[in-house]
Amino acid sequence: IGLMNRHLHEALQGARHPAIEFRLATYEVDVMGPVPVARLAGRVTIAGIERPVTVAAAVRADTLGALHVRGSYDIRPTEFGIELPRRFRGLITVRDRITVHFDVALDAADGAADEIVTLLAQANPSDPQMESTHDSHR
Repeated sequence: IGLMNRHLHEALQGARHPAIEFRLATYEVDVMGPVPVARLAGRVTIAGIERPVTVAAAVRADTLGALHVRGSYDIRPTEFGIELPRRFRGLITVRDRITVHFDVALDAADGAADEIVTLLAQANPSDPQMESTHDSHR
């Protein structure tokens, strides 16, 4: 796992661009269906390249009153200038589609959240159990 994390960190140019960011531009919530759905539009930045993103997400409140926005979307790394890792002379390749799953909990007391940041962890070959990402919201 440590080696795979190191390869991913290198492919995502983590030393030069240590964060993957999503900035929310607009949103609409449709409460008329059986499950409220949010339509989110914003910009995602990976390896220093910014692209527009539009995604639908389910909206629900938990028992503590926090509002959850949950969904997923696909990203093509090559659209961000990322060269996909290849190992063993091409016998092992990475598919040009990564599915990002998210579940952002919003608490009314915290104010508005309009930015999601995922920091790329530094590769540490001595720690094979290291976490590969750290997520936060602002």
